[in-house]
Amino acid sequence: MRLSLLSRKKAASGIDYAVLMALVAVAAIGVVALTGDRMRTLFVAVDETIGNGIAGLPIEGGGAAGGGSPPSDFAPLFAWSGGGPFTVTAPTTNPETVQQVFILTNIGTAPGIPPSPSVSGDAAGYTLAISATDCGASLPVGGTCEVTVTATFTDNVAALTGTLAAGPATQALTGSASGFEPRLTFAMGALESGWDITAGPFRRTGVFTITNTGLATSGPVAPGAVSIAVSGPAIGTVTSDGTCTGQTLLPGASCTIGVEIVGLDNGPYTAVVSTALHGGATGTIAGLISNYSALNLTISANTFNYVLRTAADAAGWTTGRPVILTVQSGVVVGSTSTTQASLATGTFPAGTSLTLINNGIIAGAGGGQTSQGAQPGGTAIFVESAITIFNNGIIGGGGGAGGRGASSTYFMGGGGGGGAGALPGPASNGRPTAGGLCGADGGSPGTLLTGGEGGKQHPGCFGGDGGKGGDLGQPGLRGGGFPPPMGGSGSPGGAAGAAAVGNALITWQVVGDRRGPLIP
Repeated sequence: MRLSLLSRKKAASGIDYAVLMALVAVAAIGVVALTGDRMRTLFVAVDETIGNGIAGLPIEGGGAAGGGSPPSDFAPLFAWSGGGPFTVTAPTTNPETVQQVFILTNIGTAPGIPPSPSVSGDAAGYTLAISATDCGASLPVGGTCEVTVTATFTDNVAALTGTLAAGPATQALTGSASGFEPRLTFAMGALESGWDITAGPFRRTGVFTITNTGLATSGPVAPGAVSIAVSGPAIGTVTSDGTCTGQTLLPGASCTIGVEIVGLDNGPYTAVVSTALHGGATGTIAGLISNYSALNLTISANTFNYVLRTAADAAGWTTGRPVILTVQSGVVVGSTSTTQASLATGTFPAGTSLTLINNGIIAGAGGGQTSQGAQPGGTAIFVESAITIFNNGIIGGGGGAGGRGASSTYFMGGGGGGGAGALPGPASNGRPTAGGLCGADGGSPGTLLTGGEGGKQHPGCFGGDGGKGGDLGQPGLRGGGFPPPMGGSGSPGGAAGAAAVGNALITWQVVGDRRGPLIP
């Protein structure tokens, strides 16, 4: 559009012609634009005061300055600038907040009120919010207002993505957060000031508190994640007492976990409780053992058919005296028969304190073949009096023998493998191919922990292969059958021996590695 001035010395407003021309030159800067075949002049800025000053001047194309509606070419337009990424690398609190200030500018050709700003993009580990803004009033051309956006982080975030918007004007939000880590601390409470043991049964139990003092949720905290190392005449263990049963801990949350100390003689001891979780943490227990009177028994070499009451009587045990039996590391306690337990308590008077500390292997005898078929494995522990067990090693019933493969008048099945055990189970024999009979190999005997393999059929023969003997605490496998179309099956394998018979009388302070059934 082109402004046409009246060809007279003064405009209708009374402004001197020369002054008017100067004002027009300053306030109306023409920008040439092409629309179709028509060239027209656009105004990029018209000051209100000047507009009033030239009121009444005719405008080519209709209308008059200062009156009616403004030309359609004049409109506000808004754009974002400023701000930056929301970044956290060393948080000191949880939640941690970061603020960025963004500027909204009217880059259009007319004043206008900007649309209300909004923010979106919340995701795991963070939220976004507008915490302050002065973008409420009309902005002149070139005018600005500010919007403050706050990112609140509660966890590590690889990539923050969000959007700040004011109508069609948008600004991408980015950022990241690191350094939110859990940290565990131990509060030993009364244990820190000394935990003396002065009387039988020379065992003390208690709980201590684990607190997440870090800035992120911890991994599962359970007794297995905490260890204890004792120096002095005692042993210690972390128990399942308390509230730490594999739960995660939010920042600032706590749970309790149990600990037990067993005295082995008079003297001072120190126990360090620790965890490797989340950078590690330690706590210390210290105490004095006095008036010690328990009978300490030790199995330091491989032995068979051990009876605790018999050993205690031989060592001069008297009624009421606690008994503590330790199986040393590397030692195997076994049995010479599947019908006899490898270790038995025998019978003690009610109320006698019995403790078994197993650092070795207590294994039942392995099953073999008899005329009645595959034997079951033997029992590891037979309990007749109440006992507390710390199983730091392996306690397992003998493996059952493997079943013989299917046989007939002309085809011999493979021999079953022997069961695993402290006295491994023998394998069943095979038979050579001779005299018109198809034979098979015998099975292999078991070992301490692994059952023997079953025997295989000879080439061209059709009997079943022998079943594998059971590993420690496992049943033997059934022997193989005749191939189709003959059908049929081999002999069943023997049952697994029990890890413990009389389990109702056992308090398992450390469960450890148990293999085979637990029979009440």
